[in-house]
Parts: sequence; C-alpha cells; structure tokens
Amino acid sequence: MSIVDKGFKFLTWKIFFTLLLLYLHYIATKILFLAIKGELLDVNFTHVYGRNKYRIMKNAKVFGLGWLGDGSTIKKMPLLSMLVMCGGEAPMVVSVCD
Repeated sequence: MSIVDKGFKFLTWKIFFTLLLLYLHYIATKILFLAIKGELLDVNFTHVYGRNKYRIMKNAKVFGLGWLGDGSTIKKMPLLSMLVMCGGEAPMVVSVCD
C-alpha cells in the first residue's frame, strides 16, 4: 500500500467521523431546542392566560361576561373556538376545541 493510499484512507475516515459528529450535534441541538421550546411555550401560555383572566374578571361584576363562539373547518376537521369579552376589553380566547 502506497503513502497516497494510506493518506486517502485516513482522509476518508476523517471525513466520515467529522460528518458523524456534525450529524450527532445536529440531532442533540434539535432535541434540546424542542425541549426548550415546549417549556417556553408553557410558561408563556400560563402567563398570558393568567393576565387575560385577571383583565376580564376585573370588571365582570359591573358589566357581566359576553361569550362568543366561532366554528371553522381546516382540511375537513371541525374547530370550535370560545371567546369571552367584558366591558372595554377586547375578546380573548378561552378555549379551542377540535
């Protein structure tokens, strides 16, 4: 086996391991991103839901609550959204049912 063949074989393995490490890094980053994304969405949902509930219930005794519903279909799948409004506040989504 000549020096060129040995060098080519070494280079082939080096490229293989480099690509393997890049792929493993990509998968690990993707898994970490999905985990963080889920946690951040949960925290954001909890915060916004609590703030909206406070804003709506602040004047509920004075004005009462108004309930709205809206239905739609997306790719033959029915969706129903429930909204609530009170006084000067804009309607806020309470639930989305599919």
